[in-house]
Amino acid sequence: MVVWTDNVILKYFATQPKLSSKQVRWQDTLALFNVDIRHKLGKDNVVPNVLSRKHQLRVVYVGETEFQKEVHQASRRDAFAKEARQNIQNGVKSHFHLQNGLLWYKQKRLYVPEGKMRDTILKECHDGPLASHGGAKRTTTLLKKSYYWPNLKDSAEEYVKICLTCQQNRTFNKKQASLLQPLPIPEGLWESVSMDFMVNLPPSRGFDAIMVVVDQFSKRAHFIPTKDEATAQETGRLFFTHVFKHHALPKDIVAD
Repeated sequence: MVVWTDNVILKYFATQPKLSSKQVRWQDTLALFNVDIRHKLGKDNVVPNVLSRKHQLRVVYVGETEFQKEVHQASRRDAFAKEARQNIQNGVKSHFHLQNGLLWYKQKRLYVPEGKMRDTILKECHDGPLASHGGAKRTTTLLKKSYYWPNLKDSAEEYVKICLTCQQNRTFNKKQASLLQPLPIPEGLWESVSMDFMVNLPPSRGFDAIMVVVDQFSKRAHFIPTKDEATAQETGRLFFTHVFKHHALPKDIVAD
């Protein structure tokens, strides 16, 4: 079997004296087949190069395709395209120009009107076999090679965000959290207490919050009236006034 490539290095792949572990694995795989790798210059490799850029075929094709006809018809109803055409006719300097009735951005990027055609292109540049669900950044890069519309990057990110395949195969780079560690059981009364606040209560005698201090051993509690804007200094004063004088200082305080 003869394999033509425009990468001259691959021609000598089988005779390389030093290979990485990944290259050795691929060399073992290729050894199972009778493969003759031959080099062909990129300028002579026109047809395979075009076929390898499937998502761009609709734009690079010289003749008028059905896709270009749809774009041309939809552009007549698109407000952004109408404004860009009007600016071109009035001689306003911009990045757009008309060619064969189509609106182009910076010479080579075809403007795609709003509608189902954008969804079709997003699907090609993200779900297609050559794109392989490459993520928002790669999808945006593929789109920008041939197409343009306002907020293109946001459209790509939104499409990838709702892609079911991407969500099912999503990986997380952060270290997974360990199992929850229960607090140790205190050995005596008021050795360990929890402290929390109940706020946004109806005002009563100038107070609108309750500071709750609970003994972790006996579950006995103190309910102390306070205000929801109580500072750390005020909280400490309330603790010493209502808890410390009865039970002394605990070994630890649990709070959120």
